[in-house]
Amino acid sequence: MKKEEVEDVYKGLNPAQKTAFLLITLGQRWATEVMRFLKEDEVKQISYWINQMHYVPQEINEKIVKEFYGKL
Repeated sequence: MKKEEVEDVYKGLNPAQKTAFLLITLGQRWATEVMRFLKEDEVKQISYWINQMHYVPQEINEKIVKEFYGKL
C-alpha cells in the first residue's frame, strides 16, 4: 500500500476496529485473555469486526501495534 493509502485507512478506523486488528495479531489465546477484561458490549463490537476482517494489511497492522505500545 502507498503511504497515503495507509494513512487514509488508518484514520478511518474506529477503536473497535483497531482493537480487532490487534487481537487478530495477538492470536486466539491472548485475544481470549484480553477480552475477559472487556464489557459485554465491547466484546460484541470487537467480535463483529473480527468476523468482518478477512485481511489485515501489514502496514496497517504495524501502525496499530505501534499505537498500542505507545500507550503502555
